[in-house]
Amino acid sequence: MKINAFFTDYAGKIGNISVYNAYGQNIARTLPGKPKKKARGRKLECQKDFGRVMRVLQRLADYIRIGFSIRQEARSAFAGALSANIKRMNQSEQKSGLGWLLISKGQRAGATKLTVEQSSTTEALVCWDDPVIWQTWSGNDVAMVAAVNDRSLEVTGIPSVVTRSQKQASITLPPAKPGDTIWFFIGFYSLEELLVKTSTSAVSDSQLIGTMMV
Repeated sequence: MKINAFFTDYAGKIGNISVYNAYGQNIARTLPGKPKKKARGRKLECQKDFGRVMRVLQRLADYIRIGFSIRQEARSAFAGALSANIKRMNQSEQKSGLGWLLISKGQRAGATKLTVEQSSTTEALVCWDDPVIWQTWSGNDVAMVAAVNDRSLEVTGIPSVVTRSQKQASITLPPAKPGDTIWFFIGFYSLEELLVKTSTSAVSDSQLIGTMMV
């Protein structure tokens, strides 16, 4: 880049700007910056982990908006989900799958005896039992169920509202190829308490129901 400069008799460099006189005119040019070194080792691994978590959460944005809607420290729901999931991934012994994934976070009760089984070529049946004891819950809690293909990151959910008291939900399987693994997650929330942004018991921590190999 070439710009006229108001330097009198100066010639030399100021930072990344070179100043010189040509044909009676003072000229300043910006020098090209040093090429950034490619990340290696631990730094490269961290960048890859961050990128994978980001891609997964972007596909689950509709769940994240509810599951992490109780904001803390003025962060958005997505920022809170990103921070929590990067931490979980770093602590995970197996990063290649989605065992570290959290689609909701809170102090509401989860559920016991989670199961999933394929009910047809295109659907699976997810079942759950009683709520986890000593935590807030209601039979009218809404169940959030997600199925995620860990290769393509295709996501499917349940098409209509299913409550905790129903104890089961049918979910369409995401598109998959032979060898793909589908991961199933569930979380619960109270629509009434969700409107109270300070209520940490409005949403439960999500739980991994199980996996299904195609």
